[in-house]
Amino acid sequence: MDLFRGFNYKIKDVLLNKDKPYKHIRNIHLRAYYFVYGVSDISPQNESFIREKAKEQGGIRLYRNGFRVLPYAEPHNDWLGLDASVRRRTVLPTHANINFFGFIEIDGQDDKFEELSSREGLLENDAFKELTDFGYKVLTDAVTKVGSERGVKTRTNEKNWKKEPEEKIAEIIEELESMTSSNEDEQNFDYQEDSEDVKEKLGNITQKLKEAQEEQKQKEKELLEEKNLLRILAGLGLTIGEFIHEIKQYQGALTSDVINIKNIVNPVAGGHDRSDGLNPRNINQIGDRCREHDN
Repeated sequence: MDLFRGFNYKIKDVLLNKDKPYKHIRNIHLRAYYFVYGVSDISPQNESFIREKAKEQGGIRLYRNGFRVLPYAEPHNDWLGLDASVRRRTVLPTHANINFFGFIEIDGQDDKFEELSSREGLLENDAFKELTDFGYKVLTDAVTKVGSERGVKTRTNEKNWKKEPEEKIAEIIEELESMTSSNEDEQNFDYQEDSEDVKEKLGNITQKLKEAQEEQKQKEKELLEEKNLLRILAGLGLTIGEFIHEIKQYQGALTSDVINIKNIVNPVAGGHDRSDGLNPRNINQIGDRCREHDN
């Protein structure tokens, strides 16, 4: 699960759902890429492009036995309740549908999930309710952990939340500068003869804090650049994964078409010789390569 790499995430704590264990869902695979707008060095033009793409193709899609199930993750479809959760403001880090690119895949369990008569979506039975609960809890738990790593408040009822180190340093610098500012009134000091020494020491501390603040900003900039590169690689991986997923769906149809073409070609006209190059095993080899990259 790509969202949780590097965050010491214990996935079993969510999957077990110990207060109310899941009874109906098994073999559920979730993969999601999380994007936070307005906090990176990505240019406004590129971020605007990503946002527009997210409005059309973002959200968490649903696949069942290799086939996409509509209308889940279509524009304005909030089947996991992410947009509604943002409006409730219980989970504070941004986690709307446009912040995600991903999917949930159901493997088997044909007896648990039933299609609607219109073939647009699944019946909202107990299995489906558990599936949506699973998806929502995993994603919101993940963004909460990401938010903690980013140093932002994650819950409205969160206690003992601390400010960003950079904010703390800025407050200290401001306070020290006010203490060391040139002022004829020395009443804050017990001894007039010691005031200059104290001012000098405080001035040195202020300078060191300023230097530390600049170093911190530089490190944060380097970290953001690394994160941006990882986002690009993640997006590339998602694109490759979707391409492989689509190719695998058409493998059977392509193989069947090749066999039909070989049967239709007229051997008398010499076409049979030319059709010898159409070998269904070539299509199967494509499928094998796709499976290698998909694993």
